[in-house]
Formats: sequence, structure tokens, C-alpha cells
Amino acid sequence: MKRKPVKEIFLIRSVACLAIVLLHSIEASLKFYSPQGGLENNTKVWYETFALILKFGTPVFVLISIFLLAYSYPKKTPSGFMKKRIKFILIPYLVMAVFYALLDAYIQHLTVTLFLKQLFMNIFLGGYHGYFILIIFQFYLLYMLFQKYAHRFKAWYVIIICFIINFIYLGIFNFTKPIDIPHAEYIWTRFSWVPFLGWLFYFSIAYYFGIHYEAFKKFLLKYNKYVIAFAILSCALVVFLYQSNLLIVHSSKRIDMLLFSTAMFLLLYYVGAKLKSIPSFFSIISQYSFGIYLLHLFYIALINKFIEHLPFLGLSMYICILLIGSTILSMISTHLLNMVPLGHYVVGKIGIKDKDKIKLQKAV
Repeated sequence: MKRKPVKEIFLIRSVACLAIVLLHSIEASLKFYSPQGGLENNTKVWYETFALILKFGTPVFVLISIFLLAYSYPKKTPSGFMKKRIKFILIPYLVMAVFYALLDAYIQHLTVTLFLKQLFMNIFLGGYHGYFILIIFQFYLLYMLFQKYAHRFKAWYVIIICFIINFIYLGIFNFTKPIDIPHAEYIWTRFSWVPFLGWLFYFSIAYYFGIHYEAFKKFLLKYNKYVIAFAILSCALVVFLYQSNLLIVHSSKRIDMLLFSTAMFLLLYYVGAKLKSIPSFFSIISQYSFGIYLLHLFYIALINKFIEHLPFLGLSMYICILLIGSTILSMISTHLLNMVPLGHYVVGKIGIKDKDKIKLQKAV
């Protein structure tokens, strides 16, 4: 029997999506915005720190994906499981890989050979922001395998072991310099993001959250003060390590992000659980989140071309224009593409609606 949608996920997905668009808007603004006299270094550092905090978005998307798998298919994935995801997730990923490779070729005046190289990197090596989908497909395969053997092990043992593996893996790339091998710089700064080992902890906790959904929800409602404290302290840790130059990696693939991203998922789930219904704004963003995720960087680049030389824009206004403009244009494009034949193969299908405003079940 098909299980009903988890209303909290509409909130979490939309916030994670907007966090990703906002951080890319901040990064683009810091790169292209040129006020008279330049930005004060202290101002730039705080904007960079805020952008770093927003990087919880990608790990939260991983948590959402595995949580929903475990919640929807706790015993066995249905027939046609992979086929459906190849059609509506992997094919759009491949289409966008071509699109962004063509865009790079146009902007940088690349030769055909360099275009093909960029296309290869986009598809197989996480060469554009769609790399997240490569991670998810690894976890689809791992999930089907894990289901068969998970009952043999205690949940805490699995979670702790996965955390240690994940911590060590990220620690290698966070604290060591590239070794003397071909393409080492790219492996350290980009390709290291793709293998599932860099996300294994998220997989383990999301799996058990989804399998034990009712117990998970009761736990959050009962220990809400600890959930809030966990989010605040883990965020403070990220800020401290970054601003003290102890960990200068500006990425969601930091060891401290393992705690902070998990804390944000828990906090957002708790907030969603306390709401009687999810506000329509968040439900709509959730519906269009996949299209926004795929298209927003294109629209950020496009909008930037029109506003980068406007003298009257402050930095905050510049960021807001990129955020709002790229989100709305991505949603419009996704909607229009879903109205034409085969359009959903470009940006994926529009998500389900929270039309019933699923009510919060009373905690026992």
C-alpha cells in the first residue's frame, strides 16, 4: 500500500532548495559585484561565512532522498524502481550536462575537443552542479543492497561506523594537499565529492529515520530543546573553524558539515512537524525544486549580465535580484517545459502538491 506523503518534507526540501540558490547568488555577487572602492574585507568574509552555512542544502537533499526511500519502501523496492528514476532524474541530469557544457563552450570559446572534454567531466566526474544526482544513484543501488542485510546489525553500530568512514574520507581531502598524481588537484577539489563514501553518514541516519518514522518523529517532538541546541552549536562550530582558519575549505564536503547538515534536517523536520499545514509558498517551491536546482545557475549567470554594471545596486539588493529572479525564471521554465511533449526529460517532472494540507498527527 502506498504511504501518504510526509508533509514535513515539503518544508525541508523547499528550504534546502532556496539555501542552494541563495548561496550561489551570494557567490556570484561576491565575484561580479564591483562597488566603488571595492568591498571591505570584513564584509566579504561574513558574506562568505553565511554562504558556507547555506551549504547544508546539498547534504539535506541527500538526507531527504534516502529518508523517503526508507519511508516508502521499508522492505523492498518495487519493480520498475530504477527505470522510473532513470527516466525522470538521470535523463534530465544528462540533458543538463550537455546544456552546461555547451554554455561553457560558448562563454569560454572552447574548441570541439575541449567541449567534449567538459561534457565527459560533467557526466562522469561531477563537472557541474548536477553532481548531486550521481551521488543519489549510487545510493539507490546501495539502498537495494542494504535492505537485504540491514536487519543483521544494530542501527547505532551502523551509524557510528558510517560516521567514522565518512569523517576519515572527508578529513583526507580537508586537511591534506593533493598528492603527485595526474589530475590530483581536480580530484581533491571536485571529484572527491562524487564517491558515496563522502556521504555515507547521511545515508545511514536517513535510512533509519525513514524505517523508524514514527519513533523518529516522537523523538524530535520530545527532545526538541536538544534538537535546537544541536543546530545552534553545530552552526557555531562551522563558523568558528572557518573564521579561525582551522578549516578553510569552502564546501559542503567539510567534516563539520556532517553534524551541521544533520542538525538542520532535524530542526527543519521538527518545525514542519509543529505546523498544522505547510504554507503554500514552501509547497510550491518544493514542487519545482528539481527544476530550480538544475536551472538556477544558468539564470544567475544570465541576470548577472544585465545588472553587474548598474551603479545604484547595493550588495544585498544584488543578491536578492539574483535569488528571486533565478528562482522565478527556473520555475516558469520548468512549468512550460512540462507542458510540452518530452519536456519533463529536460528538467524532470513537477513534484506532487501538498494540496490536502496533511494535518499533524498528535504525538502519542
